[in-house]
Amino acid sequence: MDRYEQCLFIAKELGEEFVQKFPWYEKMKPVSKNALNCYLNRCWRPSLTVTGIEGLPSLENAGNVLRPQTTVKLSIRLPPTKNGQEAADWVKKTLE
Repeated sequence: MDRYEQCLFIAKELGEEFVQKFPWYEKMKPVSKNALNCYLNRCWRPSLTVTGIEGLPSLENAGNVLRPQTTVKLSIRLPPTKNGQEAADWVKKTLE
């Protein structure tokens, strides 16, 4: 059984409960109502979230200039089969 078939099997087993398991704030809702898409998004598809930025000027003071330093904290989710060190090296190389 390949990975996609395994994911499809798991999504069928989890069903709609997997999509509705977590409480949603006010008018928020899942990206998809499809359990397979939700499972793939949560477990297999990579994601990048910026959790913090330091050193950027406010919008009122922002301009098109080179900055001496900016610090960004990222949260990166990798698929289970991706080598974490390889991914970290790639991100570092890309950002630097």
